[in-house]
Amino acid sequence: MFAEQFSSVFYDSYDGVQSRNVMKNSGLSDTDDITPTDITVDLIDNSIRHLKHGKACGPDDLGAEHLLNAHPSLVIHLKILFNMILRHSYVPANFGLGTIIPLVKDKSAPLSDPSNYRAITLIPVICKVSENVILSYVMML
Repeated sequence: MFAEQFSSVFYDSYDGVQSRNVMKNSGLSDTDDITPTDITVDLIDNSIRHLKHGKACGPDDLGAEHLLNAHPSLVIHLKILFNMILRHSYVPANFGLGTIIPLVKDKSAPLSDPSNYRAITLIPVICKVSENVILSYVMML
């Protein structure tokens, strides 16, 4: 029942080709390209600090608390990762993974009705940070 209801929100991002052109899909023109010097430790640290606490973990079993309580050198490693993603226009296949979870909309309505559910997708927390970094950068333009 859930498979039929949520099949429309399912997207298989793995099609045998594990790379995506980040710039082409970002909507930025060639003159607006994000360069590795634009992704700073402060930008990544702010993105981690703005993650919501107490949320469910994604398929990697890591939550925001893991990043918030990690050693500060993690931010430097994330900077290197994000810069490599931009430099090589290659997004790791695990960034496209997600777990679709059905949530009840109205607890007083029949729970057997599939339209009484909405889908949320749990994605890797590192992917959330990278999305926040890119969004923050684009908002600064």
